[in-house]
Amino acid sequence: MATLSLRNVSNRVYEGGAYTKIYLNNCTNVTVKGATVSSSHTGINDQAIRIYNSPGTVIQDCVVTCDTLLGEGVNLTNSPRSFITGTSFTGFHQGITFGYCDDLTIENCTIKNTRTSPISGAPGDRMKILNNYIGDSHPLNWGLKGGDHADEIHLFTTKPVTGLVIEGNTIDQTNGIGILGVFLQPKSGGFTNVLITNNKFIMRQGQALILKYVGGVVSFNTLVSLGTGKATARYDVYGGNTPLLLEGNVGFISLDRRLTPEQRALITIK
Repeated sequence: MATLSLRNVSNRVYEGGAYTKIYLNNCTNVTVKGATVSSSHTGINDQAIRIYNSPGTVIQDCVVTCDTLLGEGVNLTNSPRSFITGTSFTGFHQGITFGYCDDLTIENCTIKNTRTSPISGAPGDRMKILNNYIGDSHPLNWGLKGGDHADEIHLFTTKPVTGLVIEGNTIDQTNGIGILGVFLQPKSGGFTNVLITNNKFIMRQGQALILKYVGGVVSFNTLVSLGTGKATARYDVYGGNTPLLLEGNVGFISLDRRLTPEQRALITIK
């Protein structure tokens, strides 16, 4: 199988084909549709699909696999307005990773049999994660010193982020290890105007949804807990500086004991 390597290409559609890697560099409005990408990575930072400086990229209805639990299924950098849609990622260290991509959409994908995080990166503004199935993860030495860390969806800021939408996804830990769920981590600024709604969490791990410096609406999500005691799934809410509404959610909501009175006043639970 060959490598599909595209540079300085605009307004083209590539349909079908079987590849070991796909590279896009300085492209604009390129669509890759119905391709098969079969990789055998040797390092955790290898990438089956690499999208760099390529706004408007669409990866649609592709099948992307690896047989080593290494590398990344797709990485997008500085590629705003891109779509990953209808595509399956299986057998990678991480499934979908990204940075510096405003208006990135990940929708109707299946990401499973990863070693660590199925979806991970530094989101731009108005990111959408919609109607995906996120399955089993198999971190090495989970819970041990020096072992892997993993979250089903790990979003961390490199700047303040607005307009994030996480909607209609199923996170299913029926198989694999009970890693952390959705973790919104404010490394460099918080999250505002967030909508997290109508997601289903089937969890072996206690922390299904971790919200730190998150403002917006968290509504009508459902927790199905496969664990007991400390492993009973919950929503963990930490302090922030913008209003947060939690409404119509099924499952236990845990508020951080260190919330200041001012931070607690910003949280509404219905």
